[in-house]
Amino acid sequence: MKKIKLDFEPPSNFSELSFIIIPEPDYKQESSNLDIASGLQENFTLRFIRKSRDEKEDLKPKKITDELTGEQVFLTSNKTGNKILFKSKSNQKAYLQIFNSHDTNLDYALVALSGTEQRSVNGKPVSFTSVKENATNIYEIDMPKVEDKENYQIVLFPTPYKTSTMYEGLNNTSDSTFRTVITP
Repeated sequence: MKKIKLDFEPPSNFSELSFIIIPEPDYKQESSNLDIASGLQENFTLRFIRKSRDEKEDLKPKKITDELTGEQVFLTSNKTGNKILFKSKSNQKAYLQIFNSHDTNLDYALVALSGTEQRSVNGKPVSFTSVKENATNIYEIDMPKVEDKENYQIVLFPTPYKTSTMYEGLNNTSDSTFRTVITP
């Protein structure tokens, strides 16, 4: 077992603090082997929500559909379909599909990671969106510009900043896309 020492001081006005443990963050999957991809997709999250707060939705879907994708969230190169995007070029357009399998509308916070570094999603460090019950939202995403090969993965946090017991079981989880290797 490896112990990790954390030493930091959060801002006094923070509403939520999330720790994400990323298995093999530097491993770049060059193939579309789903066994390997699914093992690398799963991140371990510990969320501390201190106080409720509302955020405005700033990531608007290009399309809303009731087609079921089978995955909570994934990146693809097409507006429709469910072919996972394992490789992408720098600055290429991609499409993020978020599926809400619950019988209630859900809000999400989104962050992007490259290895262990946080990246922006369409220019924002954290984006917010809402998905209707049993629906799939499709968003156009700008893949980041890279100088060398990099991993890229988007992590969703359902019910951000919600402390109500109504959200128990959701507000301590996260979902993430399969990793995409971005090349210059």
